[in-house]
Amino acid sequence: MPKLQAARVTQCGLDFAVVLVDPKLFMNPSELEAFSERAQALFPGVPVAMLSYDDLKVTRYHGPDDVVAFLKQVRVVSLPWVEYTIGE
Repeated sequence: MPKLQAARVTQCGLDFAVVLVDPKLFMNPSELEAFSERAQALFPGVPVAMLSYDDLKVTRYHGPDDVVAFLKQVRVVSLPWVEYTIGE
């Protein structure tokens, strides 16, 4: 079963999850959206954002505007990352 790194965050009035994804996923919007829907199943009832960074440390975000704005203001390494297993 595939594994992913994600963090469930409750801060500054926000309650959301963020999932670390391969930067290549951002090159195909339909795959990114499909993966986002699969990840959403791990965190029912809360918004889920996707985050990636490449070898040049370019960071990309996909998700609700308020969550993305929050993520742009924090050091993502400080988030409570956990490894999750997702179903096929």
